[in-house]
Amino acid sequence: MSYENSPGFVVVLLTLAGSSTVSLLREREAVTMEQLLISPSKNYLLMLVKIVPFSLTGLGELVVTVAFAKNWYHLPMIGNVPLFVLSTIICLFTKLGVGPLISVSAHTRQQALFMNWFVMMLVLLMPGFRFFIENMQSSLNT
Repeated sequence: MSYENSPGFVVVLLTLAGSSTVSLLREREAVTMEQLLISPSKNYLLMLVKIVPFSLTGLGELVVTVAFAKNWYHLPMIGNVPLFVLSTIICLFTKLGVGPLISVSAHTRQQALFMNWFVMMLVLLMPGFRFFIENMQSSLNT
């Protein structure tokens, strides 16, 4: 693993951890979503309860990945660590927001998983986290 690939690996793990699509769709398929919506709790609390476990998993993966890169591969942590953690949290919650968006538009679990796969492929392959921007076609390399 080289210096250039370790941030890409962190992004891949955070993208996989940010897959909260199926949790809301499972509630809708089991017809328990209506019961949750008519409960006396607020709707934003319902969304928060569905998203917090995935965010904790993502932050745990971040800690394990950075510790593994530092201790096993002896990669230096260069830069502002609080800024890195803040940008990772913003990235994680952005990816967690895609899950409810997909689960609202999908009708079955298979549709949601396919949409999630399609979005994850765009998120992972297009911005240059895994592949160098210099190796892209000139029309995409802007």
